[in-house]
Amino acid sequence: MKNTIACLLIVSLAGCGCSTAGRVSNAAPEKRSHTDDEVNTTILRTMQRIHSDLRELKTEFPQLSVIDSAKVTANGLHYSKGWVSDSKIKGVTFNKDGCGIGVWTRYPAKSTDFEQLVGSPFMRLGNGKYLKFWTLIRAERTEQAERFKTEVSRVVSKSISEMLDSLGHEPGDHVLRLPEE
Repeated sequence: MKNTIACLLIVSLAGCGCSTAGRVSNAAPEKRSHTDDEVNTTILRTMQRIHSDLRELKTEFPQLSVIDSAKVTANGLHYSKGWVSDSKIKGVTFNKDGCGIGVWTRYPAKSTDFEQLVGSPFMRLGNGKYLKFWTLIRAERTEQAERFKTEVSRVVSKSISEMLDSLGHEPGDHVLRLPEE
């Protein structure tokens, strides 16, 4: 049986406060400027952590049964299962337990990279450069799929928040448009 989805969940950490909860020390992290290589390595490790955390949910959510096939790079994570079609009129159609998960990043971000993504903020890092990210989590329109989307969103948000904290992002330090380059 095929189900059509009209629901689209976009996760944005704008205004999330990017909590430092879970840190062992209460001391403020030392401010330092990260090199581009360090930032790219941190982004890749974050995508790998998201992938690993989603693997742990595999037994709980049938949508993740083939999560090992996800594509993980420093530019993001992409996973799809049971995708049938995508229509501007009808929305996305999935087979039973189908889904799509995408987490994309751009670093260093430039204003010309994301003109089409109005509302997705540029996050200023401790080195003064900007990171842009966005996520897309889609699944069938069922009660179980809604729980799936909520849990995947939680996993992604937690990892992205921790990444931003480690790269010196201050809560609230984001903009919708970059200053003149």
